[in-house]
Amino acid sequence: MRNAEHIQCARHIVANFRKRFSGVHYERMFWKACKETTEPLFNATMKEIQVLNPTTFYYFMEKNPKSWCRAFFREGRMCDAVENGLFRQFNLTIKGCSLPDYKPCLAITILLNKLKRDQSYWQVLPTGLNQFETRNLAESYVVDVDNKTCSCGVWQLNGYGHVHSVVTISYLKSDVGNYVDPMYYGAIYKNTYKYPMRGMNGSNMWPPTEFIPPLPPLKRKMPGRPKVNRRTDSSERGARYTVSKVGKRLCVVYETSRT
Repeated sequence: MRNAEHIQCARHIVANFRKRFSGVHYERMFWKACKETTEPLFNATMKEIQVLNPTTFYYFMEKNPKSWCRAFFREGRMCDAVENGLFRQFNLTIKGCSLPDYKPCLAITILLNKLKRDQSYWQVLPTGLNQFETRNLAESYVVDVDNKTCSCGVWQLNGYGHVHSVVTISYLKSDVGNYVDPMYYGAIYKNTYKYPMRGMNGSNMWPPTEFIPPLPPLKRKMPGRPKVNRRTDSSERGARYTVSKVGKRLCVVYETSRT
């Protein structure tokens, strides 16, 4: 599709990274970089990686950050996910079928409740007509309630906002759910998943044809001994702990029989 935005799964990038490099610290910094919503914050995190290990920095940059960092995602798509969590979202969709049609779905309601718990750390200052400045120590962001925008860029990406927008809407004594994009309403969610995935009959139900049926491919014997165990991912391989017996003394007890 020409207008579709192609995004890489950050979890797969990390899995491939483990095959060539080691270091949990770099993985944490990568997750921080891919979740940044502004280019200056992304550049600052990547600069830290470059100072610590230039090879790791160039490896991540070669993966095209515009396809895995939220700072470069297109606005208005109502999606800020950096990994492919298809099954988790599918399960949440099933649970959200009982929600009202014109209220946020279950997944968004859970996220909004979490943001409400963090709003006590932020201060709201009116700067204009429905325009506000949210402050938390050195951090400061501009929120426009009418246009549903925030200078952090999160509200434009996900459609339901961040703690900056939540604290601003709460300051106005309004319901945060009324400012969620209609894309997350129960009616839209139900309409998206109302088309079922049709099943397909097996080959025993296929109608016969006059053509010669295709033959299966020839079996090839691969070099080496065949593997029996399942191949595990690099993240599943745990360290093997063994205890060495080198230098240990054995205590032997001899029993004598009485005559």
